[in-house]
Amino acid sequence: MNDRSWKKILMAILGVTILGFSSFAFSEEMGQPINEEIAQPRAMAEEQAQKSLPMDEEMMAKWKEYSTPNENHQALNQIVGSWDYTIRH
Repeated sequence: MNDRSWKKILMAILGVTILGFSSFAFSEEMGQPINEEIAQPRAMAEEQAQKSLPMDEEMMAKWKEYSTPNENHQALNQIVGSWDYTIRH
């Protein structure tokens, strides 16, 4: 690539970065949105997250139970070991 192409790419990346950072609209207090329409759904989401914690713990216990090897995994013991293979492309 020539110098002109690199400059165009760098300028595009810089422009996208500046636009991305400038799109965040926050007040002086870090993390507090200016717009009340944004603050209300955020508060509702945090409230919902607090309510869902017991269910999440219950779900995690079930996933732990489901991911623990059981008698069904015994069928795989016959293919346990080291494997040598060749891939052709």
